[in-house]
Amino acid sequence: MKARRSPPVPSTTRVRVLGDVVAKQSVSDPAVEFLKARAIADLGQRCGFVAPRPLSYQEDSGTILFERVPTPVSLIAVVTGAALDDESVVLALLAVSGRALGAIHRHLDLDQIPQDPLPAQVGRFLQPTLQSRLVEEAIDAPVVGHGDFGTANLYLTSADPARARVVVLDPFPNFYSSFHAAAWESRYLDLALFDTCLVRGSVRSFLTLDAGWVHAMRSAFIGGYREVAGVEVDLRVLGAVSDAVLASYLTLRRRWPSTAASVGARLVGLRRRIRRGGCTR
Repeated sequence: MKARRSPPVPSTTRVRVLGDVVAKQSVSDPAVEFLKARAIADLGQRCGFVAPRPLSYQEDSGTILFERVPTPVSLIAVVTGAALDDESVVLALLAVSGRALGAIHRHLDLDQIPQDPLPAQVGRFLQPTLQSRLVEEAIDAPVVGHGDFGTANLYLTSADPARARVVVLDPFPNFYSSFHAAAWESRYLDLALFDTCLVRGSVRSFLTLDAGWVHAMRSAFIGGYREVAGVEVDLRVLGAVSDAVLASYLTLRRRWPSTAASVGARLVGLRRRIRRGGCTR
């Protein structure tokens, strides 16, 4: 079974801060995204993370109003060592982030949303046998994806990471790894986006990061995810999907030709796996 054709990419969304309220404009489907964001905010209260609560939406203008949550420190700043030297706190924050995604995948349930196990734009960069496997697994055990679970959307509630809670922002499609306001899909799409952002996204220090430290960070996140989601994560599959997500990003956001994007993503993935000493289960 092949990946489905993805919807077209819409115009870029805009975010405005209006005092204690944040307005997100040019939303693709305000009604569905409002319900999804509200459900994730409720999940956060029960599961130990923070997600801004949506207050209202306007269908005609494609706008959703959210409560503003203070986010003084980005998670990636902590991970790359810009804000903290205590490795145990970094690993704990990554585990909490994994548990947050695990809670979303395990508990988020929305009615009347499409099933899109593997978007075509990502699937085109995977081997046909792996495409089929991911689609079949997602049909048997689908999740409602976050849609943009990258490090750019993870923040902390406090400038003191040891006391902070993780804030999960923007559970909406990014239009390179997810293409619907909400959909039943493969869990590997969200996991691969975070994996790509964490390892490749530590851009300033990628070449100097210790391979053991990279593996420890990744393991902390996956361990937290497994703990709550209650499923195993095949790291070889995750690596392949991570490369495909990166290739999709390069074609849709950076306008690279598809062949160049595929080769570039595979080279980054190869370097990533070499630096962490191989990809094991």
